[in-house]
Amino acid sequence: METHSGSIDLNTSMKETEQAFKQMKCCITKMQLVDKARSINACSEVMFAVENMPEKEYYNTGDVLKTFGCMENALKAFRDMKFPANKIKIIENCKSLNCHSEVIKALDTCADREYKSCSDVMMECKGKINC
Repeated sequence: METHSGSIDLNTSMKETEQAFKQMKCCITKMQLVDKARSINACSEVMFAVENMPEKEYYNTGDVLKTFGCMENALKAFRDMKFPANKIKIIENCKSLNCHSEVIKALDTCADREYKSCSDVMMECKGKINC
């Protein structure tokens, strides 16, 4: 079974990424967000969340932080789960952690199969989470 360790590093990396995003000026592309996260050496899980943000132009930092917060919410729900886990177990875990409804809707559209890791779930949800 896999569980994610290093919660403190993930939380620190999330906060550092949010701070870096707050410093960015209008209008911001997803690629600029990815570059910014890389430039501050965000952990791999944070990079994965940023890379899975919708491909669009963000008009202000509030828009960026809202979307990143939704992705962060999903990541936090998945990171402490014990894998392998099926879709139903993942959805139940998200509901118990009060995940954004957009995350639960995205999970509902994912394949009903066993997932091996947090990354496996995020890959399945790629492009489906509309925060």
